Amino acid sequence: NPNKKTSFIGGIGFNHETLNRTDFTEKPVYNSPYAYLQYDGNPTEKLNIIIGARFDSHNKYKSQFSPKAALRYAINDKLAVKGSVGYGFKAPDFRQLYFDFTNTSVGYTILGYNAVPEAIKALEDQGQIANIIVPTDAFNSELKPENSISVDIGLDYKLSSSLKFDLNLFRNNINDLIDTRAIATKTNGQSVFSYFNISKVYTQGLE
Repeated sequence: NPNKKTSFIGGIGFNHETLNRTDFTEKPVYNSPYAYLQYDGNPTEKLNIIIGARFDSHNKYKSQFSPKAALRYAINDKLAVKGSVGYGFKAPDFRQLYFDFTNTSVGYTILGYNAVPEAIKALEDQGQIANIIVPTDAFNSELKPENSISVDIGLDYKLSSSLKFDLNLFRNNINDLIDTRAIATKTNGQSVFSYFNISKVYTQGLE
């Protein structure tokens, strides 16, 4: 805290993740060092500015730089306007990549993206597959990480000392959203599910 109007927060870290479980086809390992820095300042009594960024390195995916900026301006004692824009990143988790699970009581199966070719072949050899919806060669590439750009614009209105009204408009543009779908039907009438990327998705709304 250089002075009463300015503060900085920063840090570095390292995530090491691994999992050894019977429902996974292999023992995955993620190593991801990261660093972040954020500035929070009040140039004037009415204006607050926050600028920050995070850098993530990853042993399985490309490095990512994620900036964000936000500001809030108090028009008077009761009314303030605010806005923010930021970039987000999310790598697939182990479940989405390596899961191999069959519910023995109901009969459905959930497969991680990387587990599909081998697991589907095994189910076919066991005579459990009735129909292939998505060919296994569709899983020859890799499941991509999600990334997004988010924009928020809003206002705060203080009606009284005990009641405040907040309004917020938001829009999130998401690339490579990770979702689920049925990729095959089984002879027992249940489905085999896995994960896939949706190229372009947006969410927007009013709060």
